[in-house]
Order: sequence, then C-alpha cells, then structure tokens
Amino acid sequence: MGVWLVLWVAAVFQGKRVLPYSTGAREIRKCDYPRLWNVVEEMTIAAGLAPVLARLLYLACSRQRKHLADASAARFTRFPDGLASALEKIAVHNRSAPAQKVSGALAALYIVNPVASLMGVFSTHPPTYMRVKILRSMGGRAGYVDYEAALRKIEGRERRPARRRNRARPGCQ
Repeated sequence: MGVWLVLWVAAVFQGKRVLPYSTGAREIRKCDYPRLWNVVEEMTIAAGLAPVLARLLYLACSRQRKHLADASAARFTRFPDGLASALEKIAVHNRSAPAQKVSGALAALYIVNPVASLMGVFSTHPPTYMRVKILRSMGGRAGYVDYEAALRKIEGRERRPARRRNRARPGCQ
C-alpha cells in the first residue's frame, strides 16, 4: 500500500515529467544547445513545416494510431461489439468525471479524448461516436480488412476494386 501511495503522489504531482524522464528525454531551450536548436529549426523550415502544420501532422498520426488500436483490439478479442460497448462506457465516464490537468503531450495516450477543448481538427482522437460506429458496423467480423472496410464505409470513401487485366504473359497461354 505504501508503494502504491508513493507512486500515486508521484503521478499526481510529477505526471507530465514522468514520460520524458522514463525515456531519457528532456526539454531543451535555444540557450542550452544553440547548434542543435538551429539544425532542428532549419530542418523544419526546409521541410516546410511553421509549427502549425507539424502539429496538425502529429494530430493526424495520433488519430490514425487510435484507428489502428481499435482494429487490433477487434482482431485480438474477436468481439468488436464488446469493444464498442466499452468505448461508450469510457466516454460516458469521461464526460461525467473529466481528467484534470492532462498535458497535451500525454493526451494521445488516453483511450478517449481526455480534454474536451481538444475537439475537432485539433483533437488527438477521432470522435468516440465514430469509433463506436465503425466497430459496430463490422458485422461481427474482426479482421483488419473488415475494420478498414467499415472505416471507409463510415467515412464515405468506398474502396473501388482494382481493375484486373487479363493479359497473357509471354510463354503462358
């Protein structure tokens, strides 16, 4: 119980520092490493990224990871409807007791969006109702292909089958 209490206190008061510390990362300032700062800044400019575009790319990747996590969970459990039900319950709990002081860097680690102000384009999560709708429309099938088909159907991006050409290869009749 004592160990749990120490860990809980550390999480509450030092939560946003735990993840960078556990990976050995630390925030730098321009005055700490001006050469590194300049290289990163030059690469950002060369890649055509002003920090807004870089943030939007990060958020898009984070949303894609949530879809991949949902597809993987559906495949592993073979029960997409159960996952949809769990997401609904977590979302209801999150609305009734939202997380306090969640760092933007850690928001992507939550199952559902922990910060209501990050909704829409700037969200690290796809809307929960959309994730539930995709899982429910899988029709009990639990493969990656089934998830992708449901995602495309929900988003209105039906996949067109590739045209096959029946050309005989030389030497094959």
